[in-house]
Amino acid sequence: SYNDGYRNRVEKISTNTGNATINLSYVTESVDVRIYDIKTPNGCWNEVVDFTENVKDASQELIKNMERSQYDLGESGISGTVTAKRSFVLDSAGKKIVRPIDSLKVVAEVNGKEYSVYTGTCTYDKDALSYSVTFSGLAVNEKVPVGEDIEIKVYHEIDDNTDPLGSFVLDLEENYRGKNSIIINNLNAANWV
Repeated sequence: SYNDGYRNRVEKISTNTGNATINLSYVTESVDVRIYDIKTPNGCWNEVVDFTENVKDASQELIKNMERSQYDLGESGISGTVTAKRSFVLDSAGKKIVRPIDSLKVVAEVNGKEYSVYTGTCTYDKDALSYSVTFSGLAVNEKVPVGEDIEIKVYHEIDDNTDPLGSFVLDLEENYRGKNSIIINNLNAANWV
């Protein structure tokens, strides 16, 4: 908003690039331009600001850097890879045998709610005695405020019994990929079993 010397003007500007131009070429004297109520469609960079700058010529550049307010997990949500080691148990004769893993379950606690998914086909590494599985679609379309934690929990299922492997807190700043998704690369749960 600004005064062109005759009246107050308010211009609403939408941009896909983060840059916008206001035409002040007809203003003969310097004016105070006030920038306020900056929003993004997904609400992740909202700011109500009162940023005023005196503009002396039409080519002057005003810069306002916004701070992220939340993360949008989008339609992809949280996805990634989990590696889990198979443990040994003793059979009735006391012989050590490899304990099987039927499936892995990944749970994300986001905004006080739990989202879970059973993983797809396991890839078995016979040398490491471990399974690697991929998962996707956790917490789709959730928006997470900056500073809030996401806890990722991993469980394994053996003979219809679900046992916890462990959990960790996901660092959104480190794992956010910008295109509204979280990708966890090679989450190693090898020592959890």
